Amino acid sequence: MNRIKTVCYTALLVLIFSAGCAAAATGAPFSAGQENAASGPPSSSGSSLAFSSSDPDAGSESAAPAVYRGTIRSILQSEDGTHLTLEQAEGTDFGAPSVRALITPATQTDFELEELKEGVYLEIHFLCARGFDFTSEIPVESARNLRLSEMRNYNGELLEFTPDEGKPGCGTLLMKALDSDFTFLFFYTENTQFFPDPSALKPGDRLNIFRAAAATMTSPPQGAALEVRYYANE
Repeated sequence: MNRIKTVCYTALLVLIFSAGCAAAATGAPFSAGQENAASGPPSSSGSSLAFSSSDPDAGSESAAPAVYRGTIRSILQSEDGTHLTLEQAEGTDFGAPSVRALITPATQTDFELEELKEGVYLEIHFLCARGFDFTSEIPVESARNLRLSEMRNYNGELLEFTPDEGKPGCGTLLMKALDSDFTFLFFYTENTQFFPDPSALKPGDRLNIFRAAAATMTSPPQGAALEVRYYANE
């Protein structure tokens, strides 16, 4: 029976990683295997604003894709589209505590508009020019329904960071929740995005992990880490 459980858990983790590779957002300065050479590294907390040009004098036309994740706090329909107010989750830093976003008929989505309601955790992609701020409503290029923030964000203290010597770029992070003794074992691969340099991580670091929604029922639970950031609410 234990052997059957082990096989099932292993199969589930394979599925988690397959989904996680597709879900990872862009713009992180480090992967688990090597440093990303992209210009414009984000802050240590992992703000996802990124720019396409490394030229500090580049004009406002120099724009690049950016990401914001937040919980829907208000929805308003108009002739222009669906107007949303999004509030970022505890532990994350996407450049502003909240933003206003506009979903139009041209926005690519993985959901029907009827699914949008207050409390839904949404990921939006938009074009971010140098000098961009969040005071204006953001026209959304594409969006994903991430369901609930609690299913996708884990805030905790790093207990053990264990690279897999047999698989470069892979390993585990054993975490303890910030508000309890609840522990969670996260697996990372070369597709996991680390906003801090992985080699700089040490026990006691407070981290925010963007995770795959699925997890095993083992003790501790196990799941896939898609992105690793320093906890932003210090």
